[in-house]
Amino acid sequence: MKRMQVLLRTVRRKVRRLVRKSPAKSVAHDQTNVAHSHGNHNIDRSKSNISRFFVEQRHITWVMLIGTCVWGIYSYKSMPQRKDPDTPVKTAVAIIPWPGVNAEKIEQLVTRKVEEKIAQNANVEKIRSISRTNMSVVYVDLDENFPGSQIGKEFDDIALKLDSIKDLPDGAGPIRFIKDFGDTSALMLTVASPKVSETEIDVRAKEVGEAIVRNRAQYPPAGRGTRFTIVSTLTHPVSPRIVQDPLNLLTDYLKEKGVASDLHVIIEPGFVGVDWLFVSQPLGGAALGGTEMGVEEGL
Repeated sequence: MKRMQVLLRTVRRKVRRLVRKSPAKSVAHDQTNVAHSHGNHNIDRSKSNISRFFVEQRHITWVMLIGTCVWGIYSYKSMPQRKDPDTPVKTAVAIIPWPGVNAEKIEQLVTRKVEEKIAQNANVEKIRSISRTNMSVVYVDLDENFPGSQIGKEFDDIALKLDSIKDLPDGAGPIRFIKDFGDTSALMLTVASPKVSETEIDVRAKEVGEAIVRNRAQYPPAGRGTRFTIVSTLTHPVSPRIVQDPLNLLTDYLKEKGVASDLHVIIEPGFVGVDWLFVSQPLGGAALGGTEMGVEEGL
């Protein structure tokens, strides 16, 4: 019996293997898979797919891409620009002093009343308060999307509501409502000089040379040597008192270093300068020696 059972099991296994390797079944299985794939393909084709549309319609894709780039460049070029952008401050603060009172009492009798009045404004987004000894500070924040042109109107409405509080304890107040504490004041100064033509420079140089020669004629003889003059022209009339002290400091410095002697300060309507007799080689700069002259524009 055991041998028969073993033979039957062996036969069953061989039959199963033959069935699995049957070509008819494999062909039918392949046909089923092909039909299934065609069905899925047809289903995908029937659905709307934006990616497939732009891949297949390349000319439309390129036109839209170029249009988007041109639109972006135009938007960037037409964007308004300011050196100091207007950033509206949507925060204000109310300060209520109450000398000699602790923070807990101020919180109960002062801070809460102020917060209730401020909350009556529909455009208030957040209320923050700090109760300290002798003082209550309440911050008001308006809605972020609130237009900046109407911020002042809303703050004025809150100020009127705070002024209507008449039941503060004795000694508390007055209420100081500050609505522009977040503004930053800036002062911009620009120092500029218009361009000067070559003709005007030549005319000024001639005037400076004549004035230096005229001043040198008034000096007593100081020995042999070469005289030099440092000159700074003035675009506007300046009081001699303003330039006298800096020039005196320069002459004292040159005397201290021992590089010059017989120094004289020259102050004319169109320029100021220092003229001296050099003991050693000059350190550089604009100078006048003999009939040679250098003119420095400035001041």
